[in-house]
Amino acid sequence: MRLAFAKDALPEAKDERDGVTKMMSALGCVTIPQGFAHNGEGAIEETLYSAVMCCESMTYYLSLYSNRRLTSYNLKVELDGHEVKQFTLPLSQDIAMGNF
Repeated sequence: MRLAFAKDALPEAKDERDGVTKMMSALGCVTIPQGFAHNGEGAIEETLYSAVMCCESMTYYLSLYSNRRLTSYNLKVELDGHEVKQFTLPLSQDIAMGNF
């Protein structure tokens, strides 16, 4: 319910990049940080990744818990394939050093 309200309250995106930025920010309101929640058996529950997809460009965007930088995959190039594809995910944190 919280995400539906956040999505409805977002201003209209100027372009795809702006829309992805706004949706990833909205997903932050339902993200569960590691250690904040435990299930009935005592196991830690957490958000492993957040993802959005632009159906117009067929681009899938995701941000992993272990690497907050956005990674995108253009799925148009995969439409003619007849086999399951696997993608290597950037699991290590990727930090852009601004003053180096």
